[in-house]
Amino acid sequence: MKAFWTLCLGLLAFTAFATSVPPRSLAQLVADSDHIIIGKITLVDMVDAKGRQVTNLPTRTGPGLPNTIRLNVTVQTNGVLLTNSKQVPPTLTIPLDSVWHYSLGQIKDAEEGQTRILLLKGPDFGFAYMNGCSRPLSERSEIEELLKTKGTKPSSPPPPAPKPKS
Repeated sequence: MKAFWTLCLGLLAFTAFATSVPPRSLAQLVADSDHIIIGKITLVDMVDAKGRQVTNLPTRTGPGLPNTIRLNVTVQTNGVLLTNSKQVPPTLTIPLDSVWHYSLGQIKDAEEGQTRILLLKGPDFGFAYMNGCSRPLSERSEIEELLKTKGTKPSSPPPPAPKPKS
């Protein structure tokens, strides 16, 4: 019995060191966002600490690992629900926080090709929070209602910037 309790205490101590992010409600996320866009995730890629492409699908991110997974997003026509920017780029590259334990293949399978509502912050259009900022399209009406209570008209932001000519 003593060994059982020792194991339980050991497991409890181990979980204290796990990455934990307090959840935020959708209302909090919307309130903290500078930009809310609808975009199609056209590509999920990974780069190492030197910016070199990593293509091996089992390669992981996490504390101490040099890799960052990025979502390459095309802003949809009429897809800017909110922004404080003068122009929204037609494409965005949004890095996921590299402290999360994910593999490139795991995120590619879950996100690539999906059209999502993205809650973003700052001039670099990064996620507004570490967790919960990629939302399903089914939440659009709820987000628009939250924008109204925030005092922001969902339809008032500028259109995306024109795509560069090749």
